[in-house]
Amino acid sequence: MKMIDVGAKPRTEHRTGVEMEALAAVTAALLTIYDMLKRYERGMRIEAVELVSKSGGRSGEWRRSSSRTGPSTRRPRAAKSRRA
Repeated sequence: MKMIDVGAKPRTEHRTGVEMEALAAVTAALLTIYDMLKRYERGMRIEAVELVSKSGGRSGEWRRSSSRTGPSTRRPRAAKSRRA
């Protein structure tokens, strides 16, 4: 069995939702690969579309643990000071 790893690295000036863009990009790429190769192998599977890491935004920095079953780590974003 051969495996293909696909990744996406979106960037934006907006604060939220970028991880959804990355997941959609990876899924679209995998579906395109499936469509191109279905002539040769219809039994292909698309598995483990997952967020590996993110930074910025409202929730700060987050990285998936290297272990498939281990906990993920999240480092809160530093609070911004507000001026009155």
